[in-house]
Amino acid sequence: MDAFERWKEQLAVGREELSNLKRKAKERTTRAVVSINIGMYLQEIAPTLPGFSYDCHDCRALFDPIDYIVFEGLTRKNQVESIQVIDIKTGGSSLNEHQMQIRDAIEKKRVEWEIYRK
Repeated sequence: MDAFERWKEQLAVGREELSNLKRKAKERTTRAVVSINIGMYLQEIAPTLPGFSYDCHDCRALFDPIDYIVFEGLTRKNQVESIQVIDIKTGGSSLNEHQMQIRDAIEKKRVEWEIYRK
């Protein structure tokens, strides 16, 4: 086999590898989009799902940067016993930078109450 034939064979192998990489990248992208869409849907219905720890009527949705603020006890007892900040995650997802900052501010008790009057 001469150099030209070897080069053509290597080129064919390279094209096949590139084609496989493109196909795999497209599959990963499709899976990621589906996963994100499922996560967005689940975050909206999570308070109504079995196993959610709070009364769905006590939940107030924000969705960005966190999903819910829960005023525990508000609906059934007409008295807020605690306030929970909840973010819904699916799969291996984790908090983004702003969510971590919110978590840290709450944990360090850097939370205040204010009344705005005009």
